[in-house]
Amino acid sequence: MWENRVLKNLIEVKKIFDTYNIRFWLDFGTLLGAIREGKLVEHMQDIDLGMLDEDWEKFVHSLQEFNRSGFKSRVKKFKVNDVIFKTAKLYRFGVYVDLSIYKILGNYAIDLHDRWGDMKLKFVRFLYYALPPPKFIRKNVRNANSPLTKLIKHHFDVLPPKSKMPNSYAVRWLLGWKSYYYNKVPKYYFERLDRIKLYGMEFGVPSPVEDYLRYLYGKGWKVPQKDWHAMDDGSFYPLVTKNSIEITESFTVIG
Repeated sequence: MWENRVLKNLIEVKKIFDTYNIRFWLDFGTLLGAIREGKLVEHMQDIDLGMLDEDWEKFVHSLQEFNRSGFKSRVKKFKVNDVIFKTAKLYRFGVYVDLSIYKILGNYAIDLHDRWGDMKLKFVRFLYYALPPPKFIRKNVRNANSPLTKLIKHHFDVLPPKSKMPNSYAVRWLLGWKSYYYNKVPKYYFERLDRIKLYGMEFGVPSPVEDYLRYLYGKGWKVPQKDWHAMDDGSFYPLVTKNSIEITESFTVIG
């Protein structure tokens, strides 16, 4: 069963993180399921965990243990101007463990991710950015509940508005190349973690946890939303700047 495979991964990740004294917490869909339903939510597919950038070296050392336990891992570093961000994924039993590795910048905790463009949407992206939108599209996209808006949200995960697209970023979208997005969260949610029980184990969660979930998912977070999508996340932003932005990256695959 899906839940058994996910649970085995979660148990092993917790065991290894505790061994290496890595401070982590349940995040996003995994946290939502744990608080709202007391279990993992199947349609979320992956395990979402968060940790701070300050524990990165401990995490890198732990990868040898994950490899011995049958995990494949992929770690990346992104340099955005002079700031370095990291991200990582673990994989075993057909289930991913997505790690959001937050860097503290001022009053916020920020983690950066990359996303490859979907090949089948290249032509649609070209039409969207290269041509003036017809009147019926301009009219419908102003209505957040219109079928067209929902369709755009579903297929264009990190699609920025035309008005916010610098030329350097638009080229990536027109060609279906890689794009970047980040999650921006007030850092106080992670300064002190609360503890909850899930499947008989104790996990850290952002504090105050219900306020955090409200920040991510809105006031209706307690009610399952079938049409919810990543663009609806309150912490989610496409990486768009008015100036040209230099992004370099490196990655390592282990296992």
